[in-house]
Amino acid sequence: MTLSSDLKLLDLITAIDNAPLDFASNYAPYYRLFLSPDPRPHGFILPATVSLMPWPTSFTIDHDNGTVTLNEPASGSTLTEHANAAFQEAVDKAVDDDLFPILHKEHSEYFRIVGAREFVQVERFAAPLFGIATRGAHLTGYVRGGDGGIKIWVARRSRHLFSYPGLLDSTVAGGIKASDTPLACIKAESTEEACLPPDLVSSSVEPAGAITLDNINQKSKRFHSDII
Repeated sequence: MTLSSDLKLLDLITAIDNAPLDFASNYAPYYRLFLSPDPRPHGFILPATVSLMPWPTSFTIDHDNGTVTLNEPASGSTLTEHANAAFQEAVDKAVDDDLFPILHKEHSEYFRIVGAREFVQVERFAAPLFGIATRGAHLTGYVRGGDGGIKIWVARRSRHLFSYPGLLDSTVAGGIKASDTPLACIKAESTEEACLPPDLVSSSVEPAGAITLDNINQKSKRFHSDII
């Protein structure tokens, strides 16, 4: 989708948070991802991805009901051990066989599957394939001028990044690693992206709430949720 420069903020929000309001109950043609015995879906997967993903035997695919279910852990195993090993086996095979361009034929840091009953993680590049919710943290840096007005520090993304190269961005932003808190993410990204020392960030940063969105990519048709 091409966005015009004269769009209002609400137009931009509508373009990004574009999944239907009833998507949770009207999700066809996506397959729902379950982590048994949890009855709640944790992701929504395109049929083409379901067909191509090298699922290990710990997953059950039900084409009639449109579900992908991670079977319950064996006796003596935890959901964390079982799920992390199962997802990793699928991702390893997909990377090795170069099955999905979005994986760039390489491994990536881990994102948490939000809401899982135990700690479950998936590689970042693979997260959109499973249609899971991901977490991100954004920081807006500003100074006040002599007139009391606010001047915002607007960053520009590197032209070598996979996503949105060369475009304007938040002062500091990043995906929250599986084991990190939002503050830990902001402190690390502030040092990496803006050369702001952690002690300065820790003493000055103020939480400003959370934003959630559901997006269907207009090109790939993949669904994902963001918690920012």
